[in-house]
Amino acid sequence: EATCVDSGLEKRVCTMCGKAYETRETAPTGKHDWEDEYTVDKAPTCEQMGMESRHCKHCNAVTHRSGINPIPHTYGEWTVVKEATCVDSGLEKRVCTMCGNTETRETVPTGKHEWEDEYTVDKAPTCEQMGMESRHCKHCNAVTHRSGINPIPHTYGEWTVVKEATCVDSGLEKRVCTMCGKAYETRETAPTGKHDWEDEYTVDKAPTCEQMGMESRHCKHCNAVTHRSGINPIPHTYGEWTVVKEATCVDSGLEKRVCTMCGKAYETRETAPTGKHEWEDEYTVDALPSPGRYGMKSRHCKHCNAVTHRTGILPEEYMNFEEALEMEPIIGDACH
Repeated sequence: EATCVDSGLEKRVCTMCGKAYETRETAPTGKHDWEDEYTVDKAPTCEQMGMESRHCKHCNAVTHRSGINPIPHTYGEWTVVKEATCVDSGLEKRVCTMCGNTETRETVPTGKHEWEDEYTVDKAPTCEQMGMESRHCKHCNAVTHRSGINPIPHTYGEWTVVKEATCVDSGLEKRVCTMCGKAYETRETAPTGKHDWEDEYTVDKAPTCEQMGMESRHCKHCNAVTHRSGINPIPHTYGEWTVVKEATCVDSGLEKRVCTMCGKAYETRETAPTGKHEWEDEYTVDALPSPGRYGMKSRHCKHCNAVTHRTGILPEEYMNFEEALEMEPIIGDACH
């Protein structure tokens, strides 16, 4: 058949032989032959309208174009976005399989705790106090299966010296718990067997002016001594000079001083004559008086022949008192 756009073809056959035939084209009709049913030109989605029309059976011509309403979303299964917990709502979503649009909905709290598999230490034990542990809810502060944790052993630090061991005595060391700072352990350390000598020498016997002394280095911890050595006698220590013999006007004196340590050794020294006479308290009669002649008296030096205060003595046998007063007295000094 000729169509709207294509030529047709006609044929006639010989009626006698039935074999021979002739053909001829027929011109296109120019008229469309529309399909009875509409064809969907663009399928509608959940987001956009579609399009439909009646197509020509023989060409691409269309007629009666009309829109097709969007179709509803086609959602898949609800999936969990956030699990509901004992106290918090959950969240689910589902996705449109066509456009990917998402719907969400809350799910109510379960009211059931979800306990941790492992215990949580709520209070760490120390060396002095028990601790505490429990199983915690993963989503809230609820706890279950509370139980105590035994105190842990003391954790001791390094040994420190309380008392040093010596050559003869044991020492003492101590270590303290680094957690509580109270508990401690002590242990003795064996004597070293080695003397610890003083830096300075000790005088074991003081030297005197008569005898040597003795010194040595002593052990700080026992009676052991080493490096014994003698100490030379010290010089005499003399006291004050004392008078053995007084110096006089003409004779030297003598002084002595004695060692204050031994009381035996001594030194002496002469002292120069004083040059000063020491007069007798009483007068000495140098010449007796005689009739008509004065006598003589004077004060003599106790240490030499020097005299002073020469005075005449009245001849009492021949004179009375009044005559004596008129006589010229003889007065003088003399030093022989």
